[in-house]
Amino acid sequence: MGVPVRVWPRAPLKMEKKYHLIFDNNLNSYRIKNQILKKIKTVSLKKSTIIIVVGGDGFMLHTLKKLYKHKKCFYGLNSGNYGFFDEQI
Repeated sequence: MGVPVRVWPRAPLKMEKKYHLIFDNNLNSYRIKNQILKKIKTVSLKKSTIIIVVGGDGFMLHTLKKLYKHKKCFYGLNSGNYGFFDEQI
């Protein structure tokens, strides 16, 4: 087993996962949002390490275009019709 290497001298060995939730304005997205909020704690956008996007492909692309400058990880959950980009629920 290898030894963990730090890229920056003061960087923590294990990054804490902090989630920020963004959801589309439809009934299916609200239902998924409520299920997620029961299981995880969310934080503000600036404090987060992962952004969870609940919506269709178009909403995911719109959110990526709007928030890519924050340099966060994005995870998409599909609540649309087809879902080529997002995970199906």
